Amino acid sequence: MLGHRKSPLLPVASALTALLLATACRTAAPPAGGSGRVILVSLDGASATELHRLYQAGALQGGGFSRFYDEGEVASSLTPVDPTLTAVNHISLATGFPPAQTGIVSNNFRVADSPWGERTSGFAAPIGTETLWEAAKRQGKRTGVWAFPGADDTSPRRRGDWGLTYVGRALRTSSRAYLSRASFRPSGAGEAEPADLPQHFGSALSARVEIDEGSPEAAGRSLELIALDVDDDGEEAYGELLVSSPGSDRARQRLVPGGWCRIVWSEVPSGAAVRWIKLLDFPPDLSRVRLYIGAEYANQAYPPKFAADLADRDLIWPGPPDDDSYEATWEGKPGIDLSTWTEQTARFGDFFLDGIAYGAGRPDWDLLLGYVPTIDEAGHELLLEESRQPQFTPERKNDFAAARRDVWQSIDRGLARLLAAVDLRTTTVILVSDHGMVPVVGRIDPNALLRKAGLASLGTDGRVVPAASRAMAISSGGVSHIYLAPGVTTSQRSPILADLRRRFARLAIDGKHGIDRIFAHDELGPLGLDHPNSGDLVLFARVGFTFAEWPLPGGAISAPTDVYGMHGYLYQGGKGDPRLAGIYLALGRGIEKRTLGQVKNTDVALRVAAYLGIEPPRRTP
Repeated sequence: MLGHRKSPLLPVASALTALLLATACRTAAPPAGGSGRVILVSLDGASATELHRLYQAGALQGGGFSRFYDEGEVASSLTPVDPTLTAVNHISLATGFPPAQTGIVSNNFRVADSPWGERTSGFAAPIGTETLWEAAKRQGKRTGVWAFPGADDTSPRRRGDWGLTYVGRALRTSSRAYLSRASFRPSGAGEAEPADLPQHFGSALSARVEIDEGSPEAAGRSLELIALDVDDDGEEAYGELLVSSPGSDRARQRLVPGGWCRIVWSEVPSGAAVRWIKLLDFPPDLSRVRLYIGAEYANQAYPPKFAADLADRDLIWPGPPDDDSYEATWEGKPGIDLSTWTEQTARFGDFFLDGIAYGAGRPDWDLLLGYVPTIDEAGHELLLEESRQPQFTPERKNDFAAARRDVWQSIDRGLARLLAAVDLRTTTVILVSDHGMVPVVGRIDPNALLRKAGLASLGTDGRVVPAASRAMAISSGGVSHIYLAPGVTTSQRSPILADLRRRFARLAIDGKHGIDRIFAHDELGPLGLDHPNSGDLVLFARVGFTFAEWPLPGGAISAPTDVYGMHGYLYQGGKGDPRLAGIYLALGRGIEKRTLGQVKNTDVALRVAAYLGIEPPRRTP
């Protein structure tokens, strides 16, 4: 029950209580005392267990999370819907409905009645209910969106009044450049040195690096490098590098070993494209200079005026941490180290939180939906906690824990900047997450078992050949949907499903059962998963194992994990692993300092609607 302190904001609290007590009456009139502004920010992958542990240990001193703890509401946890996956839970956060109504039953699944063998992303699939941004628009409210899942600008139903959508593909991939002293020549050879060079001693040396040379998409991208000796010690020792690029609208940028710079080109439709560059090695004699050249990205934003505003303010998508290059290092291949990966992750998080803060400073919104993916990134790559996990050592465990803490602290500082940009007298800020994360030791490929059962035919690439298969699995994290082909007759279905249930129940990996629970389609009601998009069988992996989204080497049924953290497991309203629970915190208008118990994922949209002063999303869009 909300507090009884007398305040002009009390009607908002009372309205929220009334709305939550009458969730069945979702078409009731808007609550009295609403009409405030609301910011809903999701920190993907943020576990309540980890948040509370870090806060209590004094690790979050950046002024963000502490504002919620000191002045607002903090729940013990947020109960996710099943399965505990990103697309599933974000759409439920945005609608107030479980997957049985939204139709988003996994990160990947088969849409009912779609062509046999076709996979659909849960981030792009049709949403079966109204969303918060649709409900707000229907009731005369304006919505801004910063990369929130589901609002991807692919149709009128999937956009706010303005927004930036998640950029899933780079314009050009990352690369590395290696140079020796022979790669450099005297700067301005045959001519005078450029007049605008900073003070240096001895000869400035220049080099040129082609970016993505040979790539059909590359339009002659190159970097111009100038090495400078900046110490007046009588010895030739180069300690600084100037970087520029033809076509870039930025001046030469100075790089020191371990430092980053950013090159921006303005000839792309979005207004600007960017690559981040790090000077990995720069010996004074230039014997082995190494540059990491990050992937090139541009914004995807709407409408054009908002996209132009972002470019003018230098808010340009920096790209996610380069997982492939980081993992290559551990395989003994050229790549990037943990500190470089962590720096990229912090930059990515800063972009999201600074973008949300910029949006909050605009006048043209009533509801602002924001998304931050970096805690989830850190969980997948760095949740090394158990000795059974591949390449475990106590030292790596400690290094990875420190890196995850760094990511949380970066988010903490970004939240402080966001809160400083918000008038909390008129705005309610709600901070949530979709799920937590657990450590993983092994992978399971259900399609390999289907092949063994004679139900699936796999091609040379290990993937299911739909035309030759009577069953197939579509998996995401800890859940796998098993679908029977439309040609399987009614009389065949029951014995096939019974046989598969027995096979999967017996599946053992290193003496441990890999499957936690198995549900037939008609058993999914209590989970809120009984939608036609769900499989004929739905498997939940035991915590510690994850289902392989793509074939395992050699067609194996199981293999060691290739990620350290995962989600998607069965939570069942709190009966599952507590580390899978999300977070809920609120601050600002209508909020009094208090501690909450568990908050349900599906209650969040109702709370947002109450603070906004609108009717919540409807069951029918």
